[in-house]
Amino acid sequence: MEGIVVQNHSRLYLKDSSKARDWIRYQRILRSPERATQFVPPHLRVEFKLPLRLTHRGLSESIMATTLRSFFLSDLHLFARRSSAAAITPRIHHAAAQAHTMVLGGDIFDFKWSTRPSFEHSIADSIAWLDDLINAYPECAFYYLLGNHDAHPRFVVELDRLAFRQPRLVWQPYILRLGTCVFLHGDIVDGEPTDIALATRRKLSEDKPQPHPSRHLLYDAVVQARIHRVAGAIAIRRTAVLRKLAMYLTDQGHDASHGVTDVYFGHTHRDVDGVEFGGLNFHNGGASIKGLSFRIIETKLPSVPVAEPSKANELSKQ
Repeated sequence: MEGIVVQNHSRLYLKDSSKARDWIRYQRILRSPERATQFVPPHLRVEFKLPLRLTHRGLSESIMATTLRSFFLSDLHLFARRSSAAAITPRIHHAAAQAHTMVLGGDIFDFKWSTRPSFEHSIADSIAWLDDLINAYPECAFYYLLGNHDAHPRFVVELDRLAFRQPRLVWQPYILRLGTCVFLHGDIVDGEPTDIALATRRKLSEDKPQPHPSRHLLYDAVVQARIHRVAGAIAIRRTAVLRKLAMYLTDQGHDASHGVTDVYFGHTHRDVDGVEFGGLNFHNGGASIKGLSFRIIETKLPSVPVAEPSKANELSKQ
């Protein structure tokens, strides 16, 4: 993949670019909402540039296809006791093997409720999980969006380092646009729908101490009784969520009038299958939490033809 072109005439470069410093500078701007408002205009767009060369390398024969597709998933909550991600891991790899693009939409890891021995173990295991996934599928570009459970600064530092080691990994703190599709975690709906307010809420959350072990047992009881399903349905009204998301996207210049057709988000843990609101189609795959529904969503990004097997070896040698 060549890189990402930003509409305000800046360019983001991946690891092997001679302009790596520009990439570092832009990432630092995005991490500071106050500076982002000064340097990045609201109408900032990202144009997705498809890979120039694709081969069969890395695809298992059982799922060999003539085209590579794109997928979105979020809210795996890995490392938390309530997560059911271990059971759906084969589905993640099955999708990645057929993908030219996979967007990981936040809360892939749950550092707040992690059962790892220490926070350092959680960070190390999360980076190893991502590194293994990326290495396993060399034809796929991976995008990582931060969520409210995995936006910890120490994880972001290691994620940034991984992005420089892995040219096919790009991360964003709040929002990503590829073609006519927009991706975000969705915790923007928890309060005032602005990047500055969201950054403030995440900062307050990261400063809270880790839950006492007894609270893990209490949470287990809630999940076992499926109370979390009822509470979520009451607390999160779909119309209110979509209205707030649409308001935020309009403010960011990513609405229907600017060519957006589909919006993919997580956070609410409720399945949304192409619901139309404000001229946009909204999609949410639920959450990989015991007792809740979860699915990996195929996005509306264009499919990419796979090189013919006879030409694949020639391309891979060049």
